[in-house]
Amino acid sequence: MNIRTLVLTPLLVAAAACNPAKNIENGEAAVATFHQQYNQQQFDALYAGSAQALKESTPQPEFTRFITAVRRKLGAEVSTKRTGWNVQTNTGGSFVTLTYDTKFEKGTGAETFRIRISGGKAQVEGYNVNSPALVVD
Repeated sequence: MNIRTLVLTPLLVAAAACNPAKNIENGEAAVATFHQQYNQQQFDALYAGSAQALKESTPQPEFTRFITAVRRKLGAEVSTKRTGWNVQTNTGGSFVTLTYDTKFEKGTGAETFRIRISGGKAQVEGYNVNSPALVVD
């Protein structure tokens, strides 16, 4: 094995693992699954499929209360358009932040998803939705 192989092989492996386009694609698939489960009110499945960091920061009953309130006030997701993205890769893994303008049955909202990518698997680690409909009865 020559020096070129020793230097290039780790760089190629690292570049493949840090593929931003693939990470965004995986993140968008996680968001699509989130919306599908949200629309079908499968909140237990939504929580079960989330990243460990979300589970550690938000107990399931609290998450279920939150997402149930969002669903009650905004209704089902009707359409969504990605408005931004950010990809970070560090020793803790790869993280994708995706922002969306989303139309719900009862209003609109700005959604932010933080997705953890590990071993090609994308899991929601954080979710935020801002909408005037959430603060009005």
